[in-house]
Amino acid sequence: MAKTRSPRSPARLRTVQCCVCRTDFETRHSQGRYCSEECSRVGARKSWRDYGERNKDRRRAYHREHYAQNAEQIIARTGAYALTPAGREARALIRENLKVRAPEKLAARYAVKVALQNGTLARQPCERCAGVPSEAHHPDYSRPLDVTWLCRPCHLAEHGRVSRAGEATPPGRGSGVSTMDIIEHTSARVPGPGLYRMPAALYHSDPCPEPSLSSSLAKILIAQSAQHAFVAHPRLGGTLEESDPTRPKEIGTAVHKLILGHGRDLVAIMADDYKSASARQQRAQAYADGDAPILRPDLDRAEVLAERIRSQIVQVPDCAGFADADTELVAIARDRDGLWYRIMMDAFEHRLGSAVIYDVKTSDQSAAPQDIGRRIEGMAMEVQAAFYSHVVGLLWPCSAAGSPSGGSSARTTRRTASPWRKPTVRALRSGVARWRWPSTGGARA
Repeated sequence: MAKTRSPRSPARLRTVQCCVCRTDFETRHSQGRYCSEECSRVGARKSWRDYGERNKDRRRAYHREHYAQNAEQIIARTGAYALTPAGREARALIRENLKVRAPEKLAARYAVKVALQNGTLARQPCERCAGVPSEAHHPDYSRPLDVTWLCRPCHLAEHGRVSRAGEATPPGRGSGVSTMDIIEHTSARVPGPGLYRMPAALYHSDPCPEPSLSSSLAKILIAQSAQHAFVAHPRLGGTLEESDPTRPKEIGTAVHKLILGHGRDLVAIMADDYKSASARQQRAQAYADGDAPILRPDLDRAEVLAERIRSQIVQVPDCAGFADADTELVAIARDRDGLWYRIMMDAFEHRLGSAVIYDVKTSDQSAAPQDIGRRIEGMAMEVQAAFYSHVVGLLWPCSAAGSPSGGSSARTTRRTASPWRKPTVRALRSGVARWRWPSTGGARA
């Protein structure tokens, strides 16, 4: 015969004190500690905080190991979130909170940025390990220009966020470059990947530790062959001669100088053309001195063009930051296979999770949409856009680089070149693969 159980009697009602508000309440639960749902939520958060404090070192080690194993996915996910409305709102809230909590920190950072731009401060290698690029560390924010130059890992170690000794910085953190990491470089080879400001002649001579690939060489690789690119490289073949400058090219050079503020000094020649021997002699002398000669009428035209471009480019969607962007920057990167790349950007703006590359183009041709398309295809601008995005992506894996093209037409390469994007990326990959052959030997010092 089956044994039957008698019904279980209800738990005894007892009076306990809430662990949060200290109010006495009655409960039948053996583990009852909170008098309401609100106190339960508050208590749960406090328990998690206490647990985190007790296990701080273990949790930190776990998260660092997890980041080191999944750096690329985390960076990509963070960058994608930063581009969403919620991500932008979160960053805006962080900035607003920082203005309230640490206004002196923001003021000190801005003072350093201005001092670097006007030459009052000069960026130095890391004072601890001599690494580059370096960042400005403020021991005292009340003295904004009294800084210590530290590389990213040493800077984090100074603030106690990583251990410099005995623990490597996780990949993807500290290995990138921010817009403040601009290194002045005037001669010889660069020490490694990063953002540099250097003379155009030094850039075109290829200052990378090993022969590098540029966008102009990438165009030759795609349109012709690896041997043609080898011959065109300044440190490999180096046998091609530059074409003679033309008046449209001189106008373009002047427009770049007037808009960007960097480049060769302009030398105005008081003549209407180069038919006279005196004008040709002045032109030749200017080129010999490393300057940019231009006829007086052409200079007047360049000044008008520069003013129109300044007024129009800020009206292009997503180009409002052009006025404050860093100009004439050289980005040098290296991929996983050890190949070096270099680009010279007219202007560069690094945003959270993205980057904008401005490339100013001038032309004496029609700015009608159909003509712009033919010109883009004829000059292989879509190759340049894909190449620039690739190099910036090597330096900032979480950045989605775009390449707005500034000009009197006020259109963007990103929109205009969209039909060519996928085939261009495939062609660029094929060209890079072909580049491995000629870059393996025969480099000039």
